[in-house]
Amino acid sequence: MAYKQDINLFKAAGGERAKSKKMSLTKKLALVVVVVLILVLGAVGGLFYYNYTLQAQLKVLTTKADNYRSTSLRTTSAVAEYAGLQAQLQASDALEYLNLTKPSYFTNLSQTELNAIRSYVESDATPFTLYNDFDDIAEEVLKKLDLEQYSDAIGVGDRAETEYTLNFLYGALRYMISLRDVFGDLPLQYLDEDDDFGIWYSYFRGKTVMFFKGNEGAGQADAEALVAALRDGSTLGLAHSPFATLYPSGMSTLEQRGSRYYLVNQENVNYLVVAIDCKTVAERFVEVVDDRFDVQMFNVEDPGKYTLENINFNRDTSVFSVDFTMDQTKMFSVKDVCDAVNASEFFHAEDSFAYPATSVMGEVKAPLQFTVVNEAVAAMADAAETYFMIREA
Repeated sequence: MAYKQDINLFKAAGGERAKSKKMSLTKKLALVVVVVLILVLGAVGGLFYYNYTLQAQLKVLTTKADNYRSTSLRTTSAVAEYAGLQAQLQASDALEYLNLTKPSYFTNLSQTELNAIRSYVESDATPFTLYNDFDDIAEEVLKKLDLEQYSDAIGVGDRAETEYTLNFLYGALRYMISLRDVFGDLPLQYLDEDDDFGIWYSYFRGKTVMFFKGNEGAGQADAEALVAALRDGSTLGLAHSPFATLYPSGMSTLEQRGSRYYLVNQENVNYLVVAIDCKTVAERFVEVVDDRFDVQMFNVEDPGKYTLENINFNRDTSVFSVDFTMDQTKMFSVKDVCDAVNASEFFHAEDSFAYPATSVMGEVKAPLQFTVVNEAVAAMADAAETYFMIREA
């Protein structure tokens, strides 16, 4: 009786239902298979998607590589040509600078002349200024100079000379831009030492190159007047013009023009590029000697006459030599002339230089030699060395 009662209690507790709900082994295996199959299909799908993504990326990169390869093939020759041109320009700059360090015929401006030019340009006499925005505008002016030679406004008769001027000024301004850091060390380059506003002058192939900014109303006539004034030393308050008037034989008419200039309008502002031949070594020497003879005449002592023979300038040593003949007196001798040349801004006597000291009255001939002073090159030496070392690297 008790046993039956225990059975009933077991059933009442749900034991029979629990037994009836127990999952069979077959169903469990089937469920595991389904789960595994879902995981496998998911993994396969993921692999297919990943592969598709990689294929798409590969296609993009392959297309890009083909484009780069095609571009490279099309531009290799152009790039090589450009690199060659850049190398030629750098070599040209180095050669131009080397010529500047060893002038053969033309001299640089003295600080007295530079001061006079700066004062005149900045005065009310001209509608120009040295504050020229060089770093911001020079490249644009260079482009204008390049394009101007194709202008229809140039007359047929003037075209050859105008193109020569434009080509020369283009080369001069490009050189000025390229060596901007070097020319920045030239004497009296800036109005104020602390005001690095942009360079206003440099040297190129025997010429002083100047870059001015025009004030409102500056026109072609003003440019002509300014250039004429620069060539006239008295206008600047100088005893002599700092620019050449004599030229060696063999130079063409275009080369003997002496000055080249062009007014370029950029964004309604005029910019003037000027290139004027510097005084020659021989002219500098003659001016110094003439001035000394004038002083002697002013002292009421007849200086007589002098002649020059065998004029020579050694490019390698920068030594100017000449056979000098003069009418010597007790009050005026060869020594007085040599002292004047040595005291000038353009020459100094060689340490080993000696001339025959004589008390002979009348005609005396003496071989003279002086080193040509080159303040510009001395000022730029350190900057030039740094510049060309960086370029070579």
